[in-house]
Amino acid sequence: MTLLTIATLFPLDTVAAGDEANGPALVRRARQRGIAATHTTINRPEAMTAARIYLLGGDGLAGVSDLVDHLKATSVPDEVRSGRAVVVAVDAGLAAVGRSWTQRDGEVHEGLGLVGCTALGTPPSAESVMTRPAPGRGLPEMIGWLSRSFQVALDPGVDHLTEIATRDPGAASPDGVVTPFVIGTQLHGPALALNPELADLVLSQALGVSGWDPLPIPSVQTARARRIAELTSQPPRATSRKRLRTGIGRR
Repeated sequence: MTLLTIATLFPLDTVAAGDEANGPALVRRARQRGIAATHTTINRPEAMTAARIYLLGGDGLAGVSDLVDHLKATSVPDEVRSGRAVVVAVDAGLAAVGRSWTQRDGEVHEGLGLVGCTALGTPPSAESVMTRPAPGRGLPEMIGWLSRSFQVALDPGVDHLTEIATRDPGAASPDGVVTPFVIGTQLHGPALALNPELADLVLSQALGVSGWDPLPIPSVQTARARRIAELTSQPPRATSRKRLRTGIGRR
């Protein structure tokens, strides 16, 4: 049986936001699907090892320059462009894999260009959110913690991953991006554990498998249903927050 290797890349470059939990969650989901999988964390370009799925994360734009520099020193961009690997890019990771990102002061930085999107810095805020179902991707209503340190603009023809439900039942805001080899979102925390259907999408993209049979996890479904009930019973309230800079090597 082929071993699926999953690697979290350079988490010390960016502000921690709980995204490191996605690696172990993806391994668990793979094993539930009968797929042998292993996870590793890589903190230096010289320690790189080949993987089929690469995970990028972090909160906001702090440290994205370092993340891009480290990624450029590896074969990851070429592996993704050639279809040999899939990248899951959360927030800071999404800014890194796009064409460019712009700081709030107007300074523009070049990204990896793995997906047609740009990021524009905005005043920071955050809130618990739920998404609308995306049946075409096999995604139900999902939950997560949404960072709003920047807004993402997609190039024409590039699809967003899902839609964030708003207070207005007739409105929604797009989140993330999806291509055959890049899945991006601004949903933080253990998003793949909270939403195993999203983990299924990642696995299907990486393995070229479609039409997964439903594989519910009752405890996850119950917890998610309770959170959705809380979010729909009263309007979500955005809260600004001070940043806690962690990690090393930031400019």
